[in-house]
Amino acid sequence: MTLPAVKSRIGESRPTTSLPGDTGTAFVVGEADRGPVDTPVLIRSMAEFEDNFGPRVTYSYLYDALDVAFNEGLDHAYLVRTVGPAAVTATKNLVNSEGEAKDTLEVKAVSPGAWANKVEVAVVAGVTEGTFHLHVSYEGTLKEVSPELADNTAAVAWATKSSYITLKDLGKGDPKVQTITLAAGADDREHVTTSVIESSLELFGADLGPGQVAAPGNSAEAVQQAILAHCAATLRVPVLDAEDTGKAETLIAACGALRGSEGAKQGGIFGPWDIAPGLSIGTTRTVPASGRQLGAMARVDASTGSPDNAAAGDLGKAQYVIGLSQTFSASDREALNEAGFNVSIMDEGVPTTMGWRTLADPVNEPGWTPLSSARLMLGLGAGAKKILKRYLFKKLDAGKNTVNRAKGDIENEVVKPAYEAEALYGATEAEAAQVTVTQDVNPTNGAIGSITATLVARPTLYAEEIELVVVETNQTI
Repeated sequence: MTLPAVKSRIGESRPTTSLPGDTGTAFVVGEADRGPVDTPVLIRSMAEFEDNFGPRVTYSYLYDALDVAFNEGLDHAYLVRTVGPAAVTATKNLVNSEGEAKDTLEVKAVSPGAWANKVEVAVVAGVTEGTFHLHVSYEGTLKEVSPELADNTAAVAWATKSSYITLKDLGKGDPKVQTITLAAGADDREHVTTSVIESSLELFGADLGPGQVAAPGNSAEAVQQAILAHCAATLRVPVLDAEDTGKAETLIAACGALRGSEGAKQGGIFGPWDIAPGLSIGTTRTVPASGRQLGAMARVDASTGSPDNAAAGDLGKAQYVIGLSQTFSASDREALNEAGFNVSIMDEGVPTTMGWRTLADPVNEPGWTPLSSARLMLGLGAGAKKILKRYLFKKLDAGKNTVNRAKGDIENEVVKPAYEAEALYGATEAEAAQVTVTQDVNPTNGAIGSITATLVARPTLYAEEIELVVVETNQTI
């Protein structure tokens, strides 16, 4: 069976014969006060976060991590809220005014959770005879007021734009004047399992493009494996949080458990956690490291125009975060770096990322060890895939004009900008990258026809170690 689509994967060997897409995008899952659980929501600020997901809550790091990310340079993120499988959407029915009271409008919260147990809906008589208004309050504060509504049909239509409720006409006439409070909403937070997080990650379809994926503060191995698997399938970058501990051996063991997993070569694990300014003057917050890293990657990508620049060293200095939760000795840092753990240190009084490695096996996959190389290759892949979508259902001609155009587009729109940005290593563009595109007009897999494209590139590496030698001499120099 075949499904019309443009597919992509990471290749293991070369063939025998400004990047499209925003690599700074963040894809984040976590618990929140309220908000959609079945679709990604694009946010561009913490104001938009609060509009969609509510205020900061003590049981989740999502708010704090995103707040740090935006202050560190993140431009936008897709969010999916997680709840347990037994989560309940609060509801209550309005009753009619015709004789014996009967349910006439089902009022339901726009998303599951206990938050909606504080939503009140009041039916208020309109000025025009036979009409009514709906007033929606949250935590005792009036939030929404409808215009005069002639009947239930008009009320249902108005509620489609409400940020708090939906309505269903039960067909029993107009509601009488009354006030109700929604009830029985529940989050089921204690059962937000790995399978729940996996389902949330699946909502970030590959069509949303490249970027970084995180579940802030969740250091469970099973969850991290789920993020790695998602990123392997979507060509995205895992940004993992370690346990907030100063024990290097614990962190090295965590890296070892992930190394070799599918998707491990595409991203990294970071620590220690950050100390950020609190929401009240004179206070601080301890925030998972993923927040600052999501912001730094987006900031550096935007300022340099390419994801091959390490957001480490001078480019990895915090813009907002003020401290770190743990410190490590030089010997521990060396062991952590070799294990694939990216350590931040205080440098010149500023929290600074001082490691930029993936969780790739340095023996079997040395080319994937630099996180900058991994992010570049994933960005190149996303750009090439976007171009190849243009050629889905295009004619395959004997002169191979279609595949030749596809090859030229990838070279001109993906390879050339990367080479000019010095992201690819070679004396010439041809030495730095090779694009091969072929066609098959009689494939054996049941497809009508197929195009196969291969992009081989040599990323530019970074200096991970610098040595200075100072020599004294009494001779003339």
